[in-house]
Amino acid sequence: MWQVISNIASICSIIALPIAIWQIFALKSKVESTEKGIRRVLEIKEHEKIEHIFKVIGTQYQEISAMISQVNKKGNSNPSITKRCQAINKELNKCVVEISPQYNDILESIKSAVKHIELFIESEMQSNSELKEARDYLNNAIQKIKQEDMRFEDKTVSVISHSE
Repeated sequence: MWQVISNIASICSIIALPIAIWQIFALKSKVESTEKGIRRVLEIKEHEKIEHIFKVIGTQYQEISAMISQVNKKGNSNPSITKRCQAINKELNKCVVEISPQYNDILESIKSAVKHIELFIESEMQSNSELKEARDYLNNAIQKIKQEDMRFEDKTVSVISHSE
């Protein structure tokens, strides 16, 4: 009797081993696809953050461009221009904090723009040159963000074509 039970247990073990191995590989593939999905979600979140920064930088770029024509004109007081510059710096510093270190070239452009705006604020005789430099650095950051956006779109097209 025990011999029959032992033989049945051996047969069940032989059958169960491939099923267990198959389940392990199925679980492994599910984990890998979950990891890919999580990476994709993180890339999308990062892209959304870059798009937000793009909008903020674009707004500040327009603000600086408008301010350049107003500096040293009659009717515009230096304190009001200084306050506007401080507000721009505040928004750009938020972008510096939010941006990921992987976008170092964009980060450096924003920091350089902030530096030139600070130099404009601190200077006794406020001239357009520092604001123009800041505007140029912001334009540079905008162009780099557009390049990142194109890379993201290329990745998206690649992912979609491979998933079909």
